[in-house]
Parts: sequence; C-alpha cells; structure tokens
Amino acid sequence: MLRSITCAASIWALTLGLASAKVQYGGVNIAGFDFGCVISGSCDTSDVVPPLREYKGQDGAAQMQHFVTNNRLNAFRLPVGWQYLVDEPGSPLIPEHIEAFDALVQACLATESLCIIDIHNYARWDGLIVGQGGPTDEQFASLWSQLATKYARSPNVAMGIVNEPHDMPSITRWAQTCQTVVNAIREAGAAENMILLPGNGYTNAADFVSSGSAAALARVKDVDGTTDKLMFEVHKYLDEDNSGTHIECVSSYVDTFEDLTQWLKDNGRRALLAEVGGGPYQKSCLRDVCELLTYLNDNGDVYAGYLGWGAGSFDETYELSLSPNGTEDVPLMTECFAKVFDGGSGEAPVSGNASTSDQSFSNSTLPEPAAESSGSGGNEAEYRHQRTLLGKTLAQATLVRAMLAQKLLAQELLAQKTLVQKILVQETLIREALAQGIRAQKTLAQETMAWETLAQGTLAQATLVQAMLAQAVLAQAMLAQEMPAQLILAQRFLAQKLLAQGLLAQEVLAQTPSALETQAQETLAREMLAQKLPAREI
Repeated sequence: MLRSITCAASIWALTLGLASAKVQYGGVNIAGFDFGCVISGSCDTSDVVPPLREYKGQDGAAQMQHFVTNNRLNAFRLPVGWQYLVDEPGSPLIPEHIEAFDALVQACLATESLCIIDIHNYARWDGLIVGQGGPTDEQFASLWSQLATKYARSPNVAMGIVNEPHDMPSITRWAQTCQTVVNAIREAGAAENMILLPGNGYTNAADFVSSGSAAALARVKDVDGTTDKLMFEVHKYLDEDNSGTHIECVSSYVDTFEDLTQWLKDNGRRALLAEVGGGPYQKSCLRDVCELLTYLNDNGDVYAGYLGWGAGSFDETYELSLSPNGTEDVPLMTECFAKVFDGGSGEAPVSGNASTSDQSFSNSTLPEPAAESSGSGGNEAEYRHQRTLLGKTLAQATLVRAMLAQKLLAQELLAQKTLVQKILVQETLIREALAQGIRAQKTLAQETMAWETLAQGTLAQATLVQAMLAQAVLAQAMLAQEMPAQLILAQRFLAQKLLAQGLLAQEVLAQTPSALETQAQETLAREMLAQKLPAREI
C-alpha cells in the first residue's frame, strides 16, 4: 500500500503541504556540459568537458554515487548548453552529443535521485532573447519537446527550462515563453516530470517577488490547469555581489528570502534553490551557508530543497568546488549540505521507471510491505528497514560496477603502455640500423678510394673499379665536406658519362690522374653550359 501510494501520487503530495517541514531534496550541480556558455547565451562547445570518465573528464557518475552513499543526497542538476545539443534553434538533437549527455543522465538515474536537466543559456541564443527578438518560442519549445520525448518514461527527470534569465524586456512575455515550453513538454508525453520555472534578474531569490517574476510565472499552468508539477527555480550566492565568484561569504541573506517565503505561503506554491554556494573551506561560508540551508529546512513546506554549486568537471582549483577528492569531501559539503540535509524529509523521488535504458536497479525490486496489523506500525517500520538495506545493497552494486569499469580502463591503459614501449624499442632499433648504415657507407667510400689507387695497373680489376668509382663519387659528395664542390660534381658527371658510354677499364686506367681531372672539368663545363648556368657558377 505504501509503495503504490508513493508511485501514484509521486513527489507532488509535498506541493500540497502534506509533508513535514524539512526539505525533500538536497544535492549538487554536476557541471561540464555547460562549459563555454556565457551570460550572452553564446556557448563555445569546444570548451565542453563532459563529467564522465569515458569521455576523458572527471568521473561525475562516481561523484553522484559518492554523494548519495556518503552524504545521503538525492538530487543532481545537470547543466548543458543549448548549442551543444543542436546546431541551430529548432533543429534536431545532435546524435553524438545527446548520446554523451544521456550517459550522464543515466548515471544520475542509476542513483535513484532527482535528475534536473538545465539548459544553461540565460534565455538567449548568441545574444538574442528567446521570444523577444531572438529564437521563437516554438524553436525553443522544439528543444524541450525532443528532450521530453526522450525522458517521458523517466519521472525522476525534471525539466529546468533555462538557466538564469536576465535583463528581459518583458517578464510577462517571458512567462508566455515558459507556457509554450510547458505545453510542448506535456504534449511530448512527459506527464509526470517536474518543470522548473526561472525568473528575471538571474532568478535571484531576493528579487523574485519584487521583479514581478513570481506574479508573472504564477499564471503559467499545466495543461490540465493545475500547478502541482510546476515549481519556481531560484538561485542565491552568498558572496558580496551574488555572483558566485568570490570565496568569502558576507551574509546568509536569510532576510532576503522573507518576501519570497511569505509569497509562496500565501499562494500555495513551492520553490527550489537550484544554485547556492560559497568557498568550500572558508569559515564565513561554513557559517552562512549552514544558516541559510537551516532556514530553508525550517520552511520546507514551501521550499523543495537546495543544490550546491558545483561539482562534475570542476577540480579542486575551482573556487567553489564541491567535487570530492577521492572519498574525501570538502568541509562545506560535510558540515553544511550533508549535515543540514541529513537525508531530507525521507520522501524518496519517484521510482518505478527510473531509467529508460537500465531497469535492473529500479525500485520495482522492492518488496511490498505486509498489511499493517491494527494499532501497530511495526510492519511499516520493517518495510522501511528492508528498503534501507536494499538501498545500501544497490549502492554497493553500483560502486562495484564503477570499480570494475576502472579496472578495465586500467588494463586498457597498461596494454596501450606496452604497445608504446614496443614502438619505442622498434624506433630505437631503426635509428641504430640507420646509424650503422651511415657508418658502413663512409667505410665503403674509404675502401673504394683505396681500391681505385691499387687498381690503376691491374686490368683484371678494371670492371670492379668502374662500378665502385660511381659509388665512391656519390659517397664523397655526402661525407667529404672538405672536397671542393666543383670536383664532386665533376667526378659525378664523369662517372655517369663513363658508365653511359661503356668505356673499357683499360682506356680509363691508361690516362693519368691529371688527364682524368682535365676531362672531368671539361665534362662539367659542357654540362653547365648545356643547362645555361651563370658564368660565375662555372
């Protein structure tokens, strides 16, 4: 009975205020597919660093499993650039890119967490505002329609319409764009997926009401007229200018949330703090971030949760990095996000069809609880105990799979290393052989010159001398750098002429060395004249 109610009503009972005050979701942004995107809505896709080991990035899959197992978190936001997914507004998804991004989504779903797809483009494409001079609402909705079609059977996938709209000429017009996107998502078959609505001014929580964002977006409805599955997305950084570019926190800014908190209570709506962060080691942030998260916990009836910025392809040099170093977390994670969240309200995200490609670890394997006996909650407690044990087992199984993948990768690297070593050995042997060949040529040239002198009076060696003479001339041209260039050329031309004319060795040997040189010079002169060389070169 408990499981059937959870699957049917899903997470949305919380939006009606039926849960405890504690927030439902605590998590982290897993960045990398958004690298290269700037506030103009331009994205240099060459800067993308997929947070996946198989794509040579940080191991985002292992990070998410670590956060779930070690820190009891249950939500991850997955930013990606619009330009990374399509070539131009309204065009189909790029197959190889959506395949890579889907690998991260599936790794998230494998942890049975909430997985938020975030289009990290600031409501723009290359500087032009969606629906207000830039891409049309329909072009933007085309992107979401394709994503919704792909993840319609994965209710744990939430749709974050876009990251941080800002400087919007009309917030009312932006609300119309959001309505078009909501309709497209539902028409694609994604009926149960949460949709997050961002406001103007970088969707800053402090200004969400005063900017008119709350009132405008409140008019966005689901296709059935309800708002239960529509949630507001807000952000807040605790540095001096809300930019998230400084490691020191200056305040918890709890007071700036008061207007939004009261508006949400008055209107029966909920919000998710999708980005919050500070320096991971700074005492000021350990104080202020913890204070803000505690405030959100205390108002869990209107705040669904919070997600820290950020992990994924960020390494330890990034000023706001929450990425673990192996199994070791930064203090901001352990002292604030993990400790304050402490597993959340206990209401798990939607399970069932957790992943469209891997159903082996879905909650469909959980045992149904036995009917409760009257006046006793023992059976339900036992069921929760069994569910906890099974969750730990599934987490361990996922970790084992990750370890096996790492082992295979190590073996592949070792094999590549062996191949490289073999190539280096072969290269060394080739160099040595070439060196020996050069030395052999030099020796051959020297021996040939000696044989030429000995053979001048020997008719029987004339044929050998004639052949060796041609080789000696070529070798001398390469090795005897002190020999005048004219004499080298003369000997080469003479050898070619003698061989071509088929002179007998006796005729060659009968001539004196001076006669040979004279003949060579004459031959050279004739050749140069035939090639019309300048006189100074002759």
